[in-house]
Amino acid sequence: MHLRSLFSPRAALVLVSLAAASSASDVIRLTALSFESIVPTEPLILVRFCAPWSSHCKALEPHYEQAATSLKANNIKLADVDCSEEADFCEALKVRGYTGCRIK
Repeated sequence: MHLRSLFSPRAALVLVSLAAASSASDVIRLTALSFESIVPTEPLILVRFCAPWSSHCKALEPHYEQAATSLKANNIKLADVDCSEEADFCEALKVRGYTGCRIK
């Protein structure tokens, strides 16, 4: 395989498509700043406070994504705050731990 083939227009298109697919999500990613501007304006929103290293949060992730997509049709939004990136904000809200939900 030549190095040129790795950087062909076709390879670039595949990489762009993969990047777009992995970033497409109906879950709203909130920061401390966006939380204060988005959450109060929504009639109904569920916010999950999570940490990417938590096994419970990892297990819930695909189900949460699926629920966000399903509920979008009813104008119900699901969001999450990454408490590893927004540690001060989560501390101010007294988020103390990440416990699991059993999904059946």
